[in-house]
Amino acid sequence: MKPLTRICIDLETLGTRTDAPVISIGAVLHNSGDPFRVGAFYASIDIQSACCHGRPDGDTIAWWLKQPDAARMALFDNPQPASTVIESFSNCLDGWLYQCEQEHREVAILANGPAFDLSILARQFRRILEKPLPWKYWQERDYRTERDALVRVLARMGGYTELPPRTGTNHNALDDAVWQVQVLETLQARIDAGIERMGAIVARSAAGEVTA
Repeated sequence: MKPLTRICIDLETLGTRTDAPVISIGAVLHNSGDPFRVGAFYASIDIQSACCHGRPDGDTIAWWLKQPDAARMALFDNPQPASTVIESFSNCLDGWLYQCEQEHREVAILANGPAFDLSILARQFRRILEKPLPWKYWQERDYRTERDALVRVLARMGGYTELPPRTGTNHNALDDAVWQVQVLETLQARIDAGIERMGAIVARSAAGEVTA
């Protein structure tokens, strides 16, 4: 089995439909089992430019106005034209995927609702770059589905199923992507530790060291 690398992607937008303007992109490249992230991408998009490539939604704009200052101010941290950000992100993804190919790693593209983030991103790639996303559809994974599957395994093992405390700023695209990877890695580490403990018990039992 090839070692797994996750590319976790999060978008912040001004709408909830596929044609929503994208106002920031965050992504993390992470090798499963490694405590350190291998790569990260973050960029905010000038709102006027974003709206040239999407249709804003009034309810979403009102929602943003109610969010914490830290989340809103990140959107104005060196904003760039949409075309610049999408091209930069495309180049970043190409580099990450090439690196994974050279290292013979399996790649999973993770989003907290791929039907939302990745569909919107696909539209931006088609509109601005006139090309598709640089991965196969079957590589896409849903963060919540993966998280819940790990929680169920832990529950069956009698393990600790609480999620780790939230880190970073909610609705900061990079912080959201980092936290999602942290959650999956924490849950997987608990499962691995539980399997190791059970293996040790079985080994001791086979050696006659465990008594009823």
